[in-house]
Amino acid sequence: MSSFVQTKAVLKDIAVVLVLIGVAATPLKEKPEMVVVRVVDIDRESVRVRTSRDVTSALLSFLFRDKDAQQVRRLYFATKSRLVRITDGPVVIVETRISGTVEDEAKGKKRGGLILSFNTVEEANRVAAALRPFLK
Repeated sequence: MSSFVQTKAVLKDIAVVLVLIGVAATPLKEKPEMVVVRVVDIDRESVRVRTSRDVTSALLSFLFRDKDAQQVRRLYFATKSRLVRITDGPVVIVETRISGTVEDEAKGKKRGGLILSFNTVEEANRVAAALRPFLK
């Protein structure tokens, strides 16, 4: 009887090890963490495109209507992947990388915004043109 109990315990241990190996070997299905910005939250007058130092890429910046610089920094640091998706309801306008934050003070009110990076100036200009009509 004791050999039966011992065999049962060994088989149980082997089963546990096999399960652990299976769990460890399974790749994690991580979705990229992405900031979602609603187009109605963006100040349309603040959308700007600038070329980067290497001239082939470009930066697009904008300010939020009601977020201060501290709220934007929290938003920026909350994402591991530094990706942003700008949406108008269910429609995705753009998905790109966040390069940094920007802040502005006008009429005693500090507002914060994001700086987005694009591979080409044309792509940044296309997104800026697409954003402006939605921002009424």
